[in-house]
Amino acid sequence: MDTSTKRLLYRVMIIVVIGAFTVFLSNVTNALVNRHMMEQYEKELEETEQAVSLTEASFLEQETRSLEYLRGTFQNDDIIAKLSIPGVLSTLLVKGDDNQFYRTHLFDRTENKTGSIFLDYRNEMTSSPRLFLYGRDFDHWNLSIHELQNYLDPNFGVNHQELFLETDQEVYRYEIFSVEVSREEPEMSETVFEEALDLSDTIHELERRSRYLFPTKVTKTKQILTMKTVVEGEDTFLLFLHAKRREDT
Repeated sequence: MDTSTKRLLYRVMIIVVIGAFTVFLSNVTNALVNRHMMEQYEKELEETEQAVSLTEASFLEQETRSLEYLRGTFQNDDIIAKLSIPGVLSTLLVKGDDNQFYRTHLFDRTENKTGSIFLDYRNEMTSSPRLFLYGRDFDHWNLSIHELQNYLDPNFGVNHQELFLETDQEVYRYEIFSVEVSREEPEMSETVFEEALDLSDTIHELERRSRYLFPTKVTKTKQILTMKTVVEGEDTFLLFLHAKRREDT
């Protein structure tokens, strides 16, 4: 092998070694970046869950107190009711000036990506024929709202039909009659907020879209409550609970 050939082979080997080292260095860098991102995510998750847990625990310790007292405790006049589903969920319901603020704030107004369960700002608690409540759930996160996913199981749903809204003046009882899952946001006309809305056709349509049938005791109602939860994860979907208000409350 002559000298020029040896030099060429030597150069090729150097290029190969440098290329291999560059790939190795890139892989190590990517691994470190991914590890850092995962550590940041886990830290954010822990801090977020801890903040939610502390806020919810503070409420649960005082949930028998009046709403006026709770507004003072959490320094928030946007608190309008206590929301409870026995054996499933107990929290405070808020209503803001828009439908954006409480997507990223807890009911004590602290910023948190999990947000709160809140009432549509266009709704009036007593007079609106349809109430719309919104919330966010994160799959695999330890949040109380995660319990709503149990309604995907018919045996669970039919045994947890009661829902309560306690306002300053009255406690309203509702009966859940439909559970709906969707991948897309349904269209909603402004007419759903009109006080003269006839609910009979709406009830039949929501029953038709339910994943399973519910036994029903409420045959007549003046208000339908819809709770929409955005379940965020690898397979993001919308979970709707529809309930009829009992008129004997």
